[in-house]
Amino acid sequence: MTEQDILDAGYKEYSKTPFDHEGIEKNYQKCISDKNGKRYFIDIHKWKDMRHPYTGEIIEGGYEFTSQMNHFIFDKPMDINLFSGWTIEEAERTIESIWETQFKYYERYDK
Repeated sequence: MTEQDILDAGYKEYSKTPFDHEGIEKNYQKCISDKNGKRYFIDIHKWKDMRHPYTGEIIEGGYEFTSQMNHFIFDKPMDINLFSGWTIEEAERTIESIWETQFKYYERYDK
């Protein structure tokens, strides 16, 4: 996966935040919506190569997909983290299938 793949898939780069781990190199976000409203957001975090603090081994950076959704019945948030190894298509398909089970819109247009 490349930065261009991410941009071509509709993600927008955004600046690092004070809450980001120092190992995060770049952030991207995409809003998933339909005619009824904003369903949820997916963030992609690009991680730098890092040195393991105990073994000194170099851990290759990668891409992490995250999303936060509110449960429809309990109205409580849930974080989803998909670590390195996922393609954009796999991550989007997986997060969508989770949202369809019991999660509500981030923001509805009719309210």
